[in-house]
Amino acid sequence: MNQIIQFFRDLFTNPAELQDTRLPWWVMTGIAFSALLCASLYFQWWLEGEPCEQCVYIREAQFFILIAGALILINPKQVGLKLAGLTGAWVGVIYGMVCSVKLAGIEKAMHKLNESGDLFASGAGANACSLEPKFLTGLPLDQWWPTEFKPGGICGEFEWSLLGFGMADYCIVIFAAFGLCLAPLTYGFIKSIVKGKTESAATS
Repeated sequence: MNQIIQFFRDLFTNPAELQDTRLPWWVMTGIAFSALLCASLYFQWWLEGEPCEQCVYIREAQFFILIAGALILINPKQVGLKLAGLTGAWVGVIYGMVCSVKLAGIEKAMHKLNESGDLFASGAGANACSLEPKFLTGLPLDQWWPTEFKPGGICGEFEWSLLGFGMADYCIVIFAAFGLCLAPLTYGFIKSIVKGKTESAATS
């Protein structure tokens, strides 16, 4: 517990030093990997919930963060790797948040329609959901890795909740947490670059 407290203390009080170590990037990579594992093993395999179009986009965003963290882990002190990794991580966070918010809206709309007893409620998500995804990378991920990226469900039809919040709501929380932790690390990286240039100019 003390180590966790110290980690968050360093994250917000000394991000420039922390971002040069492997610890925060191991944490980021581990959480992204755990989220992907939970989606595949728990929601898809155990609960037999087929991912919808927005679900596979959320997975793509999580893969952005996973790969970004792994890239930085190669050498956290290497500026090029850090810049590429931070860029990829922010793309994943922003894209994942957008898709999660969209899915949460669809889930809430579907829930209201199902409560109203509308005979057409079960197909309400079809207009906002496609079985032919267009990934942010432009790559045919659904063909390369269909078990992970091929949508088979309709957005909003999968009913699951914990403490009154749906799957998309928890995805919003996860991406928000990623962004909250990534912000000071990014600031620390920029600060270290500026400091390095200032020191270099002073000695020259």
